[in-house]
Amino acid sequence: MACCVLSAYCISHLIKACEFLDINLITAKYNEFDDGPTESRGDDTAEVDRLVCSRITLDGLTCAACVASVETAVSKLDGVERVAISLPLSRGTVVHRQAVVSVDDIIYAVESRGYGAEAGERTAQQNLEILEHNAEIRSLRTAFSNAAVLSSIISVLEAVVWFNFPLTVLQALRLTVAGIAIWIQGTSAKAVHRNAWRRGLSSSLTMDTMVSLSLALGTALSVFNVALFGLYTAKVYWSSISFLTTVIVGGRLLDLVIRKRSTTTFAKLYQLQSQSMFVQVRRPRGSVVSDHRSVDAATLVPRDEIVLGTGSVIPCDCYIVTGETVVDQSTMTGESPPAKKRPGDFLMSGTQNLSAEVVAVVAKPQEDSALANLISSISTATETSDFNNGTDLIISRFVVIILFLTAVGFVYTLRSRWGEVEISLSINMACERAMAILASACPCALGLAAPSAVMAGLDAAWLRGVIVKGGAETLKSIATLSHFVMDKTGTLTTGKLSVAECEGPFDDFQRILICAAERDDAQTHPVAQAVFQWALTSLDEEQRRLVNAAEVRKYLVNHGNGISCDVQLHPDDGSYAFHAGSERFLLEAGIEISNHPKKSNDAGNETLVHFAFNTKYSGSLHLRDTVRPEAAAVIAHLKSKLSLDIAMLTGDVETEARRVSKVLGITALFSHSLPSQKRSLIEHIRDRGHYVAMMGDGLNDSPALAAANVGICVSTGVPRPGSSVSEATNSQVSDVIFTSPDLLRLPELLTISHKTMQQSNWNMQWAIAYNVVAVSLAMGVAEPIGISVDAARAGTMMAFSSISVLAWSVWLRYDLSRVSFKSDQKG
Repeated sequence: MACCVLSAYCISHLIKACEFLDINLITAKYNEFDDGPTESRGDDTAEVDRLVCSRITLDGLTCAACVASVETAVSKLDGVERVAISLPLSRGTVVHRQAVVSVDDIIYAVESRGYGAEAGERTAQQNLEILEHNAEIRSLRTAFSNAAVLSSIISVLEAVVWFNFPLTVLQALRLTVAGIAIWIQGTSAKAVHRNAWRRGLSSSLTMDTMVSLSLALGTALSVFNVALFGLYTAKVYWSSISFLTTVIVGGRLLDLVIRKRSTTTFAKLYQLQSQSMFVQVRRPRGSVVSDHRSVDAATLVPRDEIVLGTGSVIPCDCYIVTGETVVDQSTMTGESPPAKKRPGDFLMSGTQNLSAEVVAVVAKPQEDSALANLISSISTATETSDFNNGTDLIISRFVVIILFLTAVGFVYTLRSRWGEVEISLSINMACERAMAILASACPCALGLAAPSAVMAGLDAAWLRGVIVKGGAETLKSIATLSHFVMDKTGTLTTGKLSVAECEGPFDDFQRILICAAERDDAQTHPVAQAVFQWALTSLDEEQRRLVNAAEVRKYLVNHGNGISCDVQLHPDDGSYAFHAGSERFLLEAGIEISNHPKKSNDAGNETLVHFAFNTKYSGSLHLRDTVRPEAAAVIAHLKSKLSLDIAMLTGDVETEARRVSKVLGITALFSHSLPSQKRSLIEHIRDRGHYVAMMGDGLNDSPALAAANVGICVSTGVPRPGSSVSEATNSQVSDVIFTSPDLLRLPELLTISHKTMQQSNWNMQWAIAYNVVAVSLAMGVAEPIGISVDAARAGTMMAFSSISVLAWSVWLRYDLSRVSFKSDQKG
């Protein structure tokens, strides 16, 4: 038992080191936030027989075999199209036909396997508790401490029986040992036995099943031998099952502590959301009550005016109308330096106001905010989908395979020893073999191999302001790219357009109309943002209130050309027709502009935006943009180091496309291209057998992003589903979202993807090899050369199998934290 005592001692100190030394392999600064339930919303007037997506909260998931059991149960239901389970968040997403299978049917299928299930999603606080595992860690720490102390007492008492004491004393000592061992099974191992037998009766076999069978077999065999041979002479396994319990519980405790460390960055998001639950709303002037009132941030709607105090967390996406401040955007964009914000600037939810109180107007509700989208994207990435590869099949059949090998080992040992030794001894040897095999195998190592590595890659990307929505599949696709196509404006250029020159008599009234028409599009499109800020900064506070109160109707976007809409400033006034865009766009709308003088753009380094009010031309704005300073180095690295074929697509004029192409040394596939043309060019590259990524920031890039193997959306804010048709489309078709338009993140993302997939493959190979070796040793293949494994040693091997996989992934997190394009360039 010396090896078991040493194992328990090592596990105990490893746990203390992880918990109390607070060693963080990745150090990040965060602002410290509750998303409400996000259940599937039905439409009673819609067709009943349709596909719906339902979110299910689960309870009792402990390992990959549990996930496989739930997936199998739900997948077998008629009408279920797809099942995705997240072990870290204990939740499931089910796509099913509403007319064929209901949410209640799904919940019943899960409960029939011995797991808890409810419709809807947990709150942010509940998700935070799950990620931190505090309740489980406390329970396991108590169980581990009790098992370790009592197992040590058993060892001492078993050593004492070798002294020359009277027979009655020795029998009393052995009876005491038996009582302590059974007490350990009823307390420290209680959860293991309860889960195993409750789910076993539902035909759900998990790792708890194997451990419980091993412990129960040792207990039953000890009782059998005592009944047969008496307390003094019987061969018992009290110390073996007690130390096996200690090692199993200690291993699970250490496993949870490491899991908690591995999801620290994710948990910070929920902490951040809980801090932005309440916000001060400014009442309209003239109100007889106080000027401010506190409301739940989840109830905010667009155009509410909110007061953001110093140090407060921005609760939802909004733009400033009064005041100036400095905002910490590191959580959302990965950029450490705070950014100065003025009236007209947009603020992302999840960022923190640092220096002064400002008044802002809500642009999007909290459920569609940047922070909510970030949480949703990372949460989805933790989900595993239906069985789609050999590994998933192995996990789903793992326990059955081990039980079969246990039966084989038991029968083989019994037959080989039959006749050589006494019947009782041969039965004991066969049972010892079965105990060892059951205790040696661990499906958790297989189940954690890929997800633990992928979570490290997702966290490393997120810390750089990059959201990888598709999880492992997206990282794998990025690692296999051969071609890279980039949009120009906002991607290769700064995208921070500014008004260089104004042609036309734009009065305050027209500027109010411009702000009202551009306020939604300005959150994502660089041209709209420049125009919006130019117009808003020239208005006073009362005029900005008119912008907020204005109603916009018939809003139409002609991607790459312009927008048109009707703007109504007062309910009693009529609406004004508004057009903004290229010269061709206005001409196609029947607006005459030829009689108005316009300066030429011979240099081809400006964007010209024309405006018309009530179909009468008013003037134009000259917007200037520059090539990103880091673009040339990034392009050179992608071409030389990663051997990628780089090209550019743009809807801009040919002269501007040629200028940027020459500066960066890349091929311009097409200039003045429409969205459909961009998509066709991406499809042409794919049809030639190449793996291509499309990177763009504009709304007109959505078709190309959808057509590419990997769509990368660059944004100054995270695109939000439901914010507008174009914005929602861009978010849905993109596989990767850059929350900051920093091209230095691109080579870092590619490096992270390559390293993550390499580690994922290594973890899987290691887990398979580890389990094969452990089970083989437990079956006795090495006994001819003097290597034997009993149940306690096998349990130690099993406990450290998942721990070793997690350790590899923790190392990966540290390795990815050092990935830096700037450091590579200096090297």
